[in-house]
Amino acid sequence: ESDASYFASYSRLAIHEEMLSDAVRTDGYRHAIESNGGLLQGKVVLDVGCGSGVPSMLIGNRESAACILSMFAARAGARLAIGVDASDIIEQARAVVAHNQLADRVQLHHSLSIASKALDLPAPLERVDFLVSEWMGYGLLYESMLPTLIHARDRFLAPGGAVLPSACSLLLVGSSHNRLAFFDDVYGLSPPRSGMRLLVFQLALERARVLTDEATLRTFAMLTVTDADLDFTAPFALTAHTAGEPRCLLRSLVLHFDTDFDLTAHGGTSSRFRTSPGSPPTHWKQTVLYLRRPLPLAAGARVEGTLSLSRNGNYERGYDI
Repeated sequence: ESDASYFASYSRLAIHEEMLSDAVRTDGYRHAIESNGGLLQGKVVLDVGCGSGVPSMLIGNRESAACILSMFAARAGARLAIGVDASDIIEQARAVVAHNQLADRVQLHHSLSIASKALDLPAPLERVDFLVSEWMGYGLLYESMLPTLIHARDRFLAPGGAVLPSACSLLLVGSSHNRLAFFDDVYGLSPPRSGMRLLVFQLALERARVLTDEATLRTFAMLTVTDADLDFTAPFALTAHTAGEPRCLLRSLVLHFDTDFDLTAHGGTSSRFRTSPGSPPTHWKQTVLYLRRPLPLAAGARVEGTLSLSRNGNYERGYDI
């Protein structure tokens, strides 16, 4: 899959409807931005990969039914929010901004340079005070949008500036979920388990399927993360907290992530949303890695291992696990 087809997929309204319908995601960004409105006063914000323009609109918009509240809020809010995206959805986003009478504070730019991770700011701007981006993909890193944000941070973020989200953590738990059972008898046929590749599915798992505590594989702080940090091998140790049929068999490992919006160092607020099993569902769900053979677990048993994630050599937006 090429970058052209990748960005073309984001030109369809259906994918934006799915993301905007994700209340955990969208309300998480809305709360983080609006609860820090005082910090945005007179500031310039860059929205990397703005899509349908919603993060930019939230930054620029402090509307209410009363005109005076709109003026108060505009005075306390961002001077300018710049949204940049490489997909053709930017045309619909401009119409949304104009319809909501935000064109004086929100500028949207179509830039194919986002695909090469080499963004440019519209002249004469050279620096921004805040970066905001919804860059996360399945298993946190899939789609590889974080390198573009890193480039924007290094090139455009003013000293003392901030990034939302401020950090994301990739976590791992053990689960009893067994999708491989389907393949044990497919019309009387079955594959050899030894020859099966690692099967990965995006599923929304119930909390009852979780057998272990959580292990943090990596925490990426947006002010300090580098491109080299995005390919890694991490050790993990999981401790079983339950026993009893059928939940005493470890059948899968589950990746999920936490997203933090912490501006307390700037005098602002802190908030978080999670994508873990049993948390309010998101469009990311969880990334489930199925074991070829189940591992019996007793309460208190410890499972240790390593997990490697690296960008695919043939398609850089994909990841090999």
